[in-house]
Amino acid sequence: MDFFKKKSINYTIVFLLVVGAISQWFLSLPVESILVRDVFSIELEFLELSNYYLYINLFTIIFPFLLSFDKKVAFYREWKPLMLSTLIVGGFFILWDVHFTHEGVWGFNERYLSGIECLGLPLGEWLFFITVPYACTFIYACLKAYFKTNPFQKSIDHWYAFIFIILVIAGTASLGRVYFSSTCLLTAAFLLFQYKHMDDDNRSWFLSAYAISWIPFMLVDGLLTGLGTQEPIVMYHPDEFSGIRIGSIPFDDSVYSMLLLGGVIYFYEIFKKSLS
Repeated sequence: MDFFKKKSINYTIVFLLVVGAISQWFLSLPVESILVRDVFSIELEFLELSNYYLYINLFTIIFPFLLSFDKKVAFYREWKPLMLSTLIVGGFFILWDVHFTHEGVWGFNERYLSGIECLGLPLGEWLFFITVPYACTFIYACLKAYFKTNPFQKSIDHWYAFIFIILVIAGTASLGRVYFSSTCLLTAAFLLFQYKHMDDDNRSWFLSAYAISWIPFMLVDGLLTGLGTQEPIVMYHPDEFSGIRIGSIPFDDSVYSMLLLGGVIYFYEIFKKSLS
């Protein structure tokens, strides 16, 4: 991928991908809001709670938080760089979220919410962009603390090239499906930017953390998208995502999580150096 290390080429491709993604946010929106409530579910009656989204956030962060005081990882010492990176990346995702919610690309089921909201987003959704980055970055920090090598270390550029190509193909092939297409193109753009500006070692640990965090992230996402309840908490417009579900979970969310985690870890490493 040395070709992409040339600044002019790298930045041009990143710019074109971002423009292609963001333009869809305004040009490929649904005419009417039709949110899917009927999804695959293994219904568990005890999960039918009015504050269920808040409980999911608590479930997401409780164990990483308690384990943050482990002497070897000492993740509590990294709270400041994590907080700053979460503010930056979470701010971008909140704007994205507000826009898509307003335009009917996705929405939230009031029966599982606390009733507290801001800018059209429920409290649970705001907390999501704190608890999930915390939990996933904690996994990243644990891997770096407890292991000397990871399976992506010697082939990280090849993995980045493979994922980049897949995302560009998927994003361009699905133009008009605003969630899936724009997420693929934005993630491809970020990976290319990260390739230029993040060292190989941290990129390989990021990919390892993403692979491992995929399982707990999908568990949390499954709870949000209706896996254990009569209806999902988060509902999607059928014409705006890929149409592929893993159980109740839109496949698009796995790409979304890569962009979220990648962004947080990128800025987390920057702030760690600047604050040390």
